Amino acid sequence: MPDLVVWPILDEMLSCLESAFLDWDHPSPPALICHRTGNGQSIPMIDPRTKMNECCQGLAWVRLTSNYPTAGDEGMTFSSRVSNCFDGEAVTVELGALRCWPHAGSYATCDDWAVNAENVAEDVAALRRAIKCCWTPAHEDDNLSALRGQWRPAGISGQCVGGILPVTIGEVNAHLDCCEPSSPSSP
Repeated sequence: MPDLVVWPILDEMLSCLESAFLDWDHPSPPALICHRTGNGQSIPMIDPRTKMNECCQGLAWVRLTSNYPTAGDEGMTFSSRVSNCFDGEAVTVELGALRCWPHAGSYATCDDWAVNAENVAEDVAALRRAIKCCWTPAHEDDNLSALRGQWRPAGISGQCVGGILPVTIGEVNAHLDCCEPSSPSSP
């Protein structure tokens, strides 16, 4: 049985992120907008053949950071009791964007940093729009609540600058995991 709780949220959030970058006249949309997994900030990869760093192409992503049972109060409070099929779930998703820091192989000037800072600010606006202008309006009538977290910078690491914006989606129907199998198992 496919995942009916987490994956649909991740996939829809990625569509919203693509829309926020591509449909809102972003001056320099990232070349790579994709799903990521793993622990911690989604580290950009370097192609061993070309030595191209993903963040230098512009990288934006959606990543699952947590999934937990909720107590049923607006869907955000963790429940430590063993949940059943009628309790809620919360899913925390990280939206992020990274770019090359403006060294370009030499000393970066104040003007270089200003251009980079403006691109990062535009990226932050796109991350917000993915939640506020795409995901939230699409779910106004279905009992899902979204709690946007605080944007945090991702430091100069691996020649990348940018940041992440978490959002927690609450009151996801946990009963979707408890449905009967689509086909009965044979004895």
